[in-house]
Amino acid sequence: MLKGKKYLVTGSSSGIGRAVACKIAEQGGSVVLTGRNMERLQETKELLQGDNHYTISYEMSNLDGIKEFVAKSIAIDGRRFDGLVFSTGLARTSLLRMEKISQILKITKVNYLSFAVLLTEFASKKVLNNNGSIIALSSSATIHSDKSQGIYTASKAAIEGICRVAAKEFANRGIRVNAVCPEMVHTTMTQDFFSNTSQQQRKILYPLGDITPEDVADTIIFLLSEQSKKITGQKIYISSGNDGRPIESEELRI
Repeated sequence: MLKGKKYLVTGSSSGIGRAVACKIAEQGGSVVLTGRNMERLQETKELLQGDNHYTISYEMSNLDGIKEFVAKSIAIDGRRFDGLVFSTGLARTSLLRMEKISQILKITKVNYLSFAVLLTEFASKKVLNNNGSIIALSSSATIHSDKSQGIYTASKAAIEGICRVAAKEFANRGIRVNAVCPEMVHTTMTQDFFSNTSQQQRKILYPLGDITPEDVADTIIFLLSEQSKKITGQKIYISSGNDGRPIESEELRI
C-alpha cells in the first residue's frame, strides 16, 4: 500500500513511533526516523525491512531549527515526503496548583508547538506531495480527562484543533490530516500504570485487551494508505472498549 513512498516519523526511537516505522517498511515505504537518541534510532533502523531508510537525531523542542531539519530530511535522498507521523510527546501528571511555568512551556513545546511548526513546513509543495497524509498522536485524555492531567490534556487538545484546521487548508491538494487518540498504550512511558494494575483490573477498563504500540500503528497505517482517502479532520479514538470510568472507581478496587 505504501510502496515507493517516503514518510517522516518523529519519536521513532521507541514505542508507537518505532512500531509505525516498522509497519511502513513492511508495506514497502521509506522512512526518515527521528528522535533525540541516535543509538535507539539506529536500533529501530535495524528492525526495518528493505532499504532507503534514514536516521536524523533531532530535539523537537528546538522550534527554530525545524525548518532546517525538514530541509535536511528531504536533501538526504532528494525526495519529498508522502506523509508525516507525529509521535513525539512527553507525559506529565501534576495538579494545576503545583505547575511551574518552565514545565508548562516544556510540555507545550514538545507536545504541540513542534507539531504546529512542522505543519507550517509540510504545507509547502516542496515538502509534501499531493495526496499525502499527516497523522498526529493525541490521547484519550482529551475524551476522558482526569485530575493532574491539565497541561498534558491541553497540549493534546491543541493538536486535535490544529489538525481540524489543517485538514481544511490542505484539502485542495488531496492531503488528509487526522489525529489518533489511544487509551493507555503498553510502552515504557506507561510502565507504572501496567505495573500497578492487575490484568483483572485492566480487563474491566479495557474489555478488548491491553493496547500495544502495534495496535495503534495498524490504525495509523490505515490512515496513511489510500484506503482512508476520504477521511480527514477526524480524531480516531482507540478505546479497547473503555467507557470512561476512572481508575479509582469502586469496581476496580479488587
